[in-house]
Amino acid sequence: MRVFVTGATGLVGAHLVLALLSKGHQVRLLVRSREKAQTYFRSHGHELDDIVIGNMNETDKIRLALSGCDAVFHAAANVNLDIRQIDSTVKSNLESMESVVGSAINAGIKNIVWVSSTTVFDHDKRGFIDENTPLRTSKDPYTKSKLLCEKWAREKQQLGAPLQISYPVGVIGPDDPSLSASNFALIGFKEVVPITTSGLQYIDARDLADAHLHMLENPHSEPEAARYIFAGKLNSWQEIHSMIEQASGETIKAQKLSPALMRFIGSATDLIKKFIPLNTRISREAMDLMTMWMTCQSMRQAQEIPVTIRPVLSSFKDTIEWHKEHY
Repeated sequence: MRVFVTGATGLVGAHLVLALLSKGHQVRLLVRSREKAQTYFRSHGHELDDIVIGNMNETDKIRLALSGCDAVFHAAANVNLDIRQIDSTVKSNLESMESVVGSAINAGIKNIVWVSSTTVFDHDKRGFIDENTPLRTSKDPYTKSKLLCEKWAREKQQLGAPLQISYPVGVIGPDDPSLSASNFALIGFKEVVPITTSGLQYIDARDLADAHLHMLENPHSEPEAARYIFAGKLNSWQEIHSMIEQASGETIKAQKLSPALMRFIGSATDLIKKFIPLNTRISREAMDLMTMWMTCQSMRQAQEIPVTIRPVLSSFKDTIEWHKEHY
């Protein structure tokens, strides 16, 4: 099987490519830097030459690149948190769906996997989130773009398109080509871990890659049911603090923070961002997620996709050790 992959130099896409290659599949990558892609995969024992240089919005180039491919994995996204550029962020990500997924559908490709996000789901009165939870609304540039892409994708599923959707939660793991947001946050927690309400869930990029590999090898017969949340157990901030200490072998500061204060800081930061460009992931939405996280359930994955999610402590250890060696 030859798989066309976007986002191959990101944490999720890179591990998926490694999983595909380990099973003898072929890949065709869409990347912006040939050197970066080849250097990364060469370090893992693979010489890759089937590489298309471009971005996810170059429709004509992508249409040509899809020739001879049996499946598509679309993980690339424009992650721009600047509220002043919300229109361009939304436009870019939505156009990428038309360019990559839409072109794949039109080309008759029989299996397409797109990586969405659990941030598209609203808080659920049942006390947990699953694939049937209603979608939310959001003013956050990235989340708003994901929501519009989600609605677009579901419309295609309703029309019978062979499209599967993945919703990973807190992806971490070693061998990260670009130091993803979740890994960046995890490494930052070595300085101080906030102790507040709720907690977070994580999944290792290697386990997620195994799940995505299964999805690509097994097209779903009912597109509207082909939606999967991938998440580990919910860990409280106290548990996260303890595991980071164990994983790093260091004493880590724990700072108790008022959830109301954190949300206020998030709102104030959003207001400032409207006038001044701030290179920070602090936002009201981020603070809401940190202090009011609702458990995401992976029951559908457990029933249909045979993958084992390793303990978070193991992922923490591997990721922190990898970071020590490479940074």
